[in-house]
Amino acid sequence: MRFTTLAFLVFFIAVYVVYWTVTGRTRLIFIFLASILFYATWSVGFAIHFVSMVGCTYLIVKWMQKSSSSVAFYVGVIANLGNLFLFKYFYLLLEILKDATGSNIFKATEFNSWLFSRTGYDSIVLPLAISFYTFVLVAYLFDVHRGIIKEKHSFLEFGVFAMYFPHLVAGPIIRHSDFFYQLGDIKADQDKIVRGMFLILTGLVKKVAIADNILPLFSRVFLKPDEYSGAANAMAAVSFSIWVFCDFSGYTDLARGMSLLLGIELPENFRAPFLSRSVRELWRNWHSTLGTWMRDYVYIPLGGSRRGEVRSQLNLLTTFTLGGLWHGAHYPYIIWGFFHGLMLVLERFLGLGLDKVLPTKIQLPRALDIVRTGLQVVFVFILFCIGAVFFNSPTVTSAFTMLGRAFMWVPGSPLQATETLSYFVIAGFLLNGIQLIEKWPSLKLSHAATIAGVYGFIVMFLLAKYAPGGRDFLYFQF
Repeated sequence: MRFTTLAFLVFFIAVYVVYWTVTGRTRLIFIFLASILFYATWSVGFAIHFVSMVGCTYLIVKWMQKSSSSVAFYVGVIANLGNLFLFKYFYLLLEILKDATGSNIFKATEFNSWLFSRTGYDSIVLPLAISFYTFVLVAYLFDVHRGIIKEKHSFLEFGVFAMYFPHLVAGPIIRHSDFFYQLGDIKADQDKIVRGMFLILTGLVKKVAIADNILPLFSRVFLKPDEYSGAANAMAAVSFSIWVFCDFSGYTDLARGMSLLLGIELPENFRAPFLSRSVRELWRNWHSTLGTWMRDYVYIPLGGSRRGEVRSQLNLLTTFTLGGLWHGAHYPYIIWGFFHGLMLVLERFLGLGLDKVLPTKIQLPRALDIVRTGLQVVFVFILFCIGAVFFNSPTVTSAFTMLGRAFMWVPGSPLQATETLSYFVIAGFLLNGIQLIEKWPSLKLSHAATIAGVYGFIVMFLLAKYAPGGRDFLYFQF
């Protein structure tokens, strides 16, 4: 069930009513079963598989807590990452072997034929949200191994943590410290209800009104960039950047909003990333739960910055390249991750982000300071758009074609919907800027029925008028 469907609305209302009717352990049992049901609407088989992985990881955690040996930890990490590799990266391995050897024995079609003859399945199917739940489980194993988690949670608590449906499909990636402390004291809170309603409304605007409508207007350019002008290719790159922000942060808003209605706070994933003045700041503000995960469980274990400047930058480049690989078993994703890692390294050494040209430590008149900040923001956004071309292109060749035509401003077919796209881009930037607001005016629910009615009307209006048939969120595929 997608969050923006009528079926999910019915599901959530039913969950909400029962959730606040029951108390204590019964509430946890109910939300655990509801989360399994939510996942099972995509695939019963993969729901059983997911529950099995959660159960196996929990048993390994109990083993770790009883033994001083590290064997259990390595078994748990290998089991989870091995599960991720089998379903997500096996075909990439075949592609690499085929490219390296030139042998057709490694062709995916050959393997699929063999698989069908043995099992009746014609390919390995990627389970929904496998990357997200794998990272949640691996982080828990790491934190137990490091002694950060000292409590011995029940399987029910662990199961709710791993399978909690608002964050399950596309994050945010939660950790022990984000979640467990809230389970013992879940209350209906007026402030959380108001913030939750606001986030849901904002998420619907981003997803339904913008993301689902903007995608068809530029997607053809990515498929055939050589047929379009440089201006059309540039506009498509900018439009995709706005689309992926509205789609992904819209999902995060919906997830956090629904969770707040259930009395549980989830971490923020975005904070006005398109107003960042450096690449480093960009990656603090974009998909921040993935960034902190990669820092704590990849960059630091590789040595972090403890082994000299060169090793530190190599670790950073490796971490971001692996971050690209996390998004998918596809060469353009790997290049996308490498590109952003390289930009961070160059920013450190060469001062990209205009810090060397216009150092932030130098006091300038207010007007010039605004100009400097504006140039930094534009520069970082351009870098994001360059990376976005690799992220969304079907092949590396088409990505370079698109960038080449955009930067050389070559002639070609125009993008017919340029004016409409411009309005969507402006709206996306405004929604991006709203995330900088620290505190909204408090709203008293003295007229709860009226507020709920108006809110419900707005939601139904958005779904009825602007939903173009409904599309999956981009990050469902990861």
